Amino acid sequence: MKPLPAELIGAIQTRIADPIRRHDDLGGAEGETLTDPSAVFARLEGGNPELGPTPFRDCVDQLHAWGHPMPPMHFTSYPDGSLGASSTKESTLPLAQPATPAEIVRLETLIGRSLPADLRSLYAIADGGWGPGIAFTMGHGRGIQSLRTVRETLADLRRRGPGYTGEAQWPANFLPIADRTGPISYDLETGQIVAFNDYYHDDGQTIDQAFTVTHPSLESWLREWVAD
Repeated sequence: MKPLPAELIGAIQTRIADPIRRHDDLGGAEGETLTDPSAVFARLEGGNPELGPTPFRDCVDQLHAWGHPMPPMHFTSYPDGSLGASSTKESTLPLAQPATPAEIVRLETLIGRSLPADLRSLYAIADGGWGPGIAFTMGHGRGIQSLRTVRETLADLRRRGPGYTGEAQWPANFLPIADRTGPISYDLETGQIVAFNDYYHDDGQTIDQAFTVTHPSLESWLREWVAD
């Protein structure tokens, strides 16, 4: 595989220079930050306590039981009318530095081969925390996984298989570099982008059917994201 074209890298760098556009989301608008649990519950429940996020309330109660206050919650409103709340305000997070040669060597040692040129180009931009996907890179936000997280995710998938049950092995040539409703992988043999559906049982699929080629190349996947 060839390195990513310079003009595509430039377009990516322009987009990720803006913290609001750096991540793959629904075009949400950041709103207020609330620190009082009652105000947070009222905002999330829309005035109807019966619709409240019980697991969230349970988490807050447990934090209090441990002597920890609830962290400030940052709200985001989305065009579809939904509301998000997070203890992390992603617009304040810095862009990650490019991956270090040592991180690249660690991953190459794990997979037993050199990283393709287009993946090297990807991680020369920044080591995770930007782009398509919802995987979180600590200190930088959602998007493509850092090389450290790629290693950890791959080791876990090799241990448990794609279905958490050990009924199948994780394909040796699939490198998980992002996530949405399951791992999004780079096929080290073909350069294709392959998504795995973690909910394949609910969707009446077999494990084999849960793997889907979504893009013919890393370049096409990134071009789609930049243009979105």
